[in-house]
Amino acid sequence: MVSVVHEFEAQGVRCVVSSLEAWDNVLVVRYAGEYTTPPPHLCRDLSMRELMERARDEGFSSSVLAGRWEARDEAGTVYGYAGAEFGGGETAFEGKVMFRPSPPPLAGTLTLVPRDCEDRQLAEIRVVLPPAG
Repeated sequence: MVSVVHEFEAQGVRCVVSSLEAWDNVLVVRYAGEYTTPPPHLCRDLSMRELMERARDEGFSSSVLAGRWEARDEAGTVYGYAGAEFGGGETAFEGKVMFRPSPPPLAGTLTLVPRDCEDRQLAEIRVVLPPAG
């Protein structure tokens, strides 16, 4: 596990990436945050699709809501989306996004890129990975 503690703010959301977990076959990115303006999803009877549409229409970043993150390293590894979890309340949230594979031993730096629903880059987070072994 690597502690990251990288904070970014975009489109009504303040987010902190707190850690990376490199397992044998999956990379887990954990994050948490708070809404800096009232979130659009306080109506509890919305479907996920309606939630994303409302977030887009009201200018909120859906990347932390939908897990729209990219991962890359200098070794050229192709990281595929492997799932996400998200939860929270009226003022704060937490989640994780997972990628496959786990970083290879040759990877020294991992770059994480959260994107919004319009595919705009919200941040670029570089994490130095510990040496393999």
